[in-house]
This record gives sequence, C-alpha cells and structure tokens, in this order.
Amino acid sequence: MKKKNKPLRQCPRGSGKPSWREVVIALAMAIRELSKLIQLYIMS
Repeated sequence: MKKKNKPLRQCPRGSGKPSWREVVIALAMAIRELSKLIQLYIMS
C-alpha cells in the first residue's frame, strides 16, 4: 500500500467532486471532439 500516488488534478478546495467550471470545460471539449468526428464522417 503505497501512499505516494498523486491526484490527477489538484482541487483548490480539496473536495472530492470537480467544480462546475471543470465539468463545463470537459463538456465543451467532448462536444468539440464529437463535432470534429461528425464532420469527418460527413466529409468521407
């Protein structure tokens, strides 16, 4: 049992759940990737 594993992203408040801003950014990135895939699919 190593305790040296560091968290993937540091949370300033130290709460377990991500802030709404992180959720919005992640959603925007996912939507952008999806739109890219859809454009590629339509063009092919």
